[in-house]
Amino acid sequence: MRYIMCGAVLLTAMLVMSCNTIRSSESGVGNQGLLAIYCEPDSADVYVDDVLQGKAKQFDGRPAYLELSSGSHKIRLEAPGYEPYRTELYISEGKEELKIRLRKK
Repeated sequence: MRYIMCGAVLLTAMLVMSCNTIRSSESGVGNQGLLAIYCEPDSADVYVDDVLQGKAKQFDGRPAYLELSSGSHKIRLEAPGYEPYRTELYISEGKEELKIRLRKK
């Protein structure tokens, strides 16, 4: 019975991971860098070059980072009841960090 439950949990985890379209990784590859985002609130939506990537808490470096190509990127964080945050970052190979506290409206 224990083996059946372990198999079911493993299968569920594999299905959930295969449906995840967010680009995240633990190591950069080639011409890419990694961005860790620490944001309050951590439920803020993360946009890169006007494309929604997910919630900030998904890219806090524990364990996932946002994997981005090297170069300049427009980063935007938004959460209901808060002022949006916008910046432009130059991403190079390696790991970068972005620490933000959104201001309430």
